[in-house]
Amino acid sequence: MVGKSVEAFTADRAEFSTGLDGCAGLANGTETLLAEVLADIVHVERVSVDSHFFDDLGADSLVMAHFCARVRKRADLPSVSMKDIYRNPTIRGLAAALADASAAPADSPVPAPVEVATPASTWQYILCGTLQFLFFLGYAYGAALVSSRVYEWISASSGVTGIYLRSFLAGGAGFLVLCALPILAKWLLIGRWKPQQIRIWSLGYVRFWIVKTLVRSNPLAFVSFGSPLYVLYLRALGAKIGPGVAIFSRAVPVCTDLLTIGAGTVIRKDSFFACYRAHAGQIQTGPVTLGRDVFIGEKAVLDINTSMRDGAQLGHASALYSGQAVPAGERWHGSPAQRTELNYAAPGRVLRRHLVLCVLPVPAASGRGVGPAAQGPGTEHGRDQRAGVLCRRTGPLPCALLRRHTRRPAVRSYGPPRAQPLHRAGHGIPAVRFP
Repeated sequence: MVGKSVEAFTADRAEFSTGLDGCAGLANGTETLLAEVLADIVHVERVSVDSHFFDDLGADSLVMAHFCARVRKRADLPSVSMKDIYRNPTIRGLAAALADASAAPADSPVPAPVEVATPASTWQYILCGTLQFLFFLGYAYGAALVSSRVYEWISASSGVTGIYLRSFLAGGAGFLVLCALPILAKWLLIGRWKPQQIRIWSLGYVRFWIVKTLVRSNPLAFVSFGSPLYVLYLRALGAKIGPGVAIFSRAVPVCTDLLTIGAGTVIRKDSFFACYRAHAGQIQTGPVTLGRDVFIGEKAVLDINTSMRDGAQLGHASALYSGQAVPAGERWHGSPAQRTELNYAAPGRVLRRHLVLCVLPVPAASGRGVGPAAQGPGTEHGRDQRAGVLCRRTGPLPCALLRRHTRRPAVRSYGPPRAQPLHRAGHGIPAVRFP
């Protein structure tokens, strides 16, 4: 995979390598050795010490991981990590950072305090498992009993119309009961969640487990995520959520009273903000606070006791550790998250040049539409790589032709984005708005 990534941009950097004669000369020592290793990986003659790894050289996270592995094999070079690459994205900056790290006095390592979990006794473990099993049997017995009585009630109806009507009423009532039961159980067994520590296998843990199981198995949570109904469900559980919030994550938070989300916030799919964590034999609950217009990327994790102020952003596959707080308007990414300049909430950047508007007469009876079936000759994989066409069934056909200078936005999970080379702008045309 790394080899393919290197080959993908080797041709793109061929012209760049020929123009390096006028760049700043390489310094001796670590800078020279690092530049030689990087030049060998990207297959260019030389690399300037001031060239940005991602913006100028067009490298990505896989290429730079290959670079780090190659450097670690050199006995004459200090070890380099991906964190060092992101913090110092030039040869000069990386060499200076490595020199400062090696020159700094080595402090005697202070071992971090280790919290030792107090083991639960055998009878607590057995009691907890027994109560969980009894809850499962009781829930299953209650569901079977209600289903049997409902079936008898429906069967007692005369006529097809009566059977269908009673089935509809029973199904609707059953759905409402299943949706309301987790909410009722939460308020009866827990009340309001507070920051606390719950010992695993204790009676408090049994109540926590029951509420967590019911809240996450609610059918409303499976069919309503990404809609206002999901926000209403979390509000019914005690969450403080402002207007205009969009939550696309299927991971239902458990300790909802500790969750605060400001108006206009967007949370992308597969993000986790459960407001609890398991640590050292304890279930620790804590607040998660999000301000107004906050953006949470895909597969992000927010630990307890974290906060993001108004307008803050957290990148994709990033994590906020306990105690971290993102100031207003700042953008963070990584694990643990650190400040960055990337704008994750901005729409895709598309550079459009040489826009040509024209009118092509098309017979009204042709009935051609947009899609692979409507593409004519000269297409690749059913898509025309030069023009985006908006067809109508009557009248002329307006279209917009985008030359090959159109660049697609770079969508990346790791590392700063870079513009795609001009000669690799295939696979369709970015959408163009028509009046």
